[in-house]
Amino acid sequence: GLQHNMINSLAVDADGTLWVGNHASTYCGGLVSFDGDSWTYHDPPNNYNDFNSIVVDDEGKIWIGADLEVLVFDGADWVVYNSDNSPLPFGIIEEIIIEEEDKVWIVVKYIDYQYLVLFQDETWQIFDVENSGLPSYDINDIDIDSEGNKWLATVEGLVKYDIVNWTIFNTTNSDLPSSYISSVACDLNDHIWVGTGNS
Repeated sequence: GLQHNMINSLAVDADGTLWVGNHASTYCGGLVSFDGDSWTYHDPPNNYNDFNSIVVDDEGKIWIGADLEVLVFDGADWVVYNSDNSPLPFGIIEEIIIEEEDKVWIVVKYIDYQYLVLFQDETWQIFDVENSGLPSYDINDIDIDSEGNKWLATVEGLVKYDIVNWTIFNTTNSDLPSSYISSVACDLNDHIWVGTGNS
C-alpha cells in the first residue's frame, strides 16, 4: 500500500493506473501505483526523496520531480537527472509538464530562485530573469495551451511565452486584480484561467 500518509503528487496513465508520489521520511518515500485491485511499490534509486510532481508521457514513462533530481521510470528501469550528471540546476523540482514532441518543461527552485528548464532530445535550455523575458525568479505554476504557448504564473504577472516572444500581463496593462499570479490553467477552448493572490 501507501508508504506514507502524506501524498505530494498524483497522476493517472492511459491504462487508468494511479501513480502516487509519497512524501519522504526516515523510513520510506518514493513511488506507488494502484491498478484498481492492488498497490505496488516501485523502489527508486534514492527512496528518501520527496516526489513533488508526477506526469506520464505518451510512451507511458513516468516523469517525477523530486528533491534535487528528475527521475524517469519506464516500469522497470530508472533514469536519474541531477546537477551532477546534467545541466539541470541544483534545486527542488517543483513541477514537470510535457508538451508534444517530447518537450519536457521543468520548474526548479533553489532558495529564492526558480528556473524554467526545457529538456528535449538530451538537450537542456535554462531560462531565468537574466536571459529571458521572465519578470521574476518566483514561478508558481505553468500550463500549455493547444497552440503551444507556455503560460507561467509569477509573482510579477502572468507570462505568455510562444518560443519567440515573452508577454507579461499585470495590473498596469490588463484587468488583472493583482500581479501576483498563484496558479494558471488552460481549458479545452484555450481560455486561460488564473488564480491571483495579494501582491
